[in-house]
Formats: sequence, C-alpha cells, structure tokens
Amino acid sequence: MCHNTHIGCFDCICSQIEKTEISEKLCAICRQSMRLRFDRLIHETAATFHKIKKRKQSISKYQVFVALLELNNKSKYKTFTKLFYIFSKSINTQEKIDQLYKDITIIQESKRASKRLVDNNLLLRRNMSI
Repeated sequence: MCHNTHIGCFDCICSQIEKTEISEKLCAICRQSMRLRFDRLIHETAATFHKIKKRKQSISKYQVFVALLELNNKSKYKTFTKLFYIFSKSINTQEKIDQLYKDITIIQESKRASKRLVDNNLLLRRNMSI
C-alpha cells in the first residue's frame, strides 16, 4: 500500500478513502503517500480472503474491484491508485456495489458475444464499439 509495504484490509482502505479528501492519499499507518498496486494489495489480501469462510451471499467490494480491474485491462504490476480512489468514493451502499457488478458483468458478456460474432464472420471488427 505504501513504500513501507503496509497492507490493510480492502474494506478498511475503501472506508478510509471514502472519508478523506482525494488529495490526502496517505497510508493510515505511517502517513506516507500510497501507491496501490496489484502485487501489494490485491495479491496479498486475496490469499487471506480465500481462507476465510464466506458468510455473506452478497457481492463484496473486493470482487467488484477485481472485475473492474479486469475490465480496464490493468496489468498485474501497474498502479491503479486513481481508479481505486474513484471506486472507493462512488461505492458506499450494497445496492451500488450490486449494480456496478451487474454492469461489469453485462459489459464482459457483450465483449464475449461480439468476439463470437467476429470469429464467425458475422460482424466486422470496424463495427465493434466495445
């Protein structure tokens, strides 16, 4: 999360960002500037999340954010700080999280459908707007 590689819970970091100004991109532990990268945040916390028994049936912020990274074609080692801040500020209710996940799923499915049409020569690549 920061240059000292402090790692925080995904939901806690989202809550911290939701309550602070965008200009205050500071680590909650050492107050240094944050540079959020997949290999420091998502990869480290993903191992922990897989070990925890899931009690909720609803989609988590973490699942939605990983899907959003995939949709934006973010590289595993590329920083995503700006996207994470925008995401944290805009997602504050479970309804918004669920709706965003549905939207991402629809976009991913439409991309797969467009690719199938192109592969079958039923749609020209130049007509694809996705």
